[in-house]
Amino acid sequence: MDLLRFKKKISFRNLIANLITIVRHTKKLIEILDQHNVHIIYTNDQSAQLYGIILKLVTGKKLVWHVRDNQRFRFISFLFCLGSDKILCVSKHILNQIPFKNRAELVYNGINTDFWKPDSILNSRTKHKLGLDENVILIGHVGQIIPWKRHDLFLRIAQETVESGFENVHFLILGDDRFNEFPECLDYLVSMVESSGLNKYVTFLGYEADIRPWLQTIDIFLHLANNEPFGRIAIEAMAFEKPVICFAEGGPNEVVKNNASGYLIPSDKPSEVTEKLSFLISNSNLRREMGISGRNIVKANFSLGNLKRINAVMLEIYEEYFN
Repeated sequence: MDLLRFKKKISFRNLIANLITIVRHTKKLIEILDQHNVHIIYTNDQSAQLYGIILKLVTGKKLVWHVRDNQRFRFISFLFCLGSDKILCVSKHILNQIPFKNRAELVYNGINTDFWKPDSILNSRTKHKLGLDENVILIGHVGQIIPWKRHDLFLRIAQETVESGFENVHFLILGDDRFNEFPECLDYLVSMVESSGLNKYVTFLGYEADIRPWLQTIDIFLHLANNEPFGRIAIEAMAFEKPVICFAEGGPNEVVKNNASGYLIPSDKPSEVTEKLSFLISNSNLRREMGISGRNIVKANFSLGNLKRINAVMLEIYEEYFN
């Protein structure tokens, strides 16, 4: 069994409650649009796009949809695209799922590389805070504790790594179930740790508002999500000069450069993650070289400059609106 067996619980009562909420919020949003003389509606996830489509139909405003999610339902995606004047996609992986290519454009996420960078000031949260010696290799995983983030696979790799003879390692999980959608997941992961005897090798840190000190502290970053739309956390880890191991699919496949800033592993060969992880654990110079390469990649391709294109799109739509 794995985390993917857990499904979000949906009830008729919740559906009715959601419909009432949509009606109430839509009325309020229409008031806000009129009050502030808004000409362009910008949405950045599927829930927000539902409101965007309704508001466009009611008010006739221009609509820009910034797509950050996998499109699981083709018909809904078709309707969302049909109602959008412009579609921005965070990765080629997402762009390939969009039916209206003539309205769509690739705009990668960008981060402030001066904010996300190695900094000795952040060393206040060292490995000693976890009760670890500084020479322990710390492997990190950051993300909501939800099924498709695959924390269970992270723990299996932890077990394989320890059983292969690496005892000078520790595995750190940052994150929680932010919206309380999958309460069973954390219990399942904790039981995995206990049943496999990994208690002294794994720490669940929970939610941290500022993860930079921990990205500074870890030595290797694992990102094992299924078909991640983009994987912002991967570029944040790379900005901190950490080698990243992820699957060769989704957005991370476009972010990580194989054998340069980390490793891209076929998703049907998770055992190779353990092999590459073991290799990095044993090679500090390679970790350092990959880390430097990763930061250079982020500065060249995923900086705040990408956000300027979003502003330019807004200006283009605005000018079109008045012409």
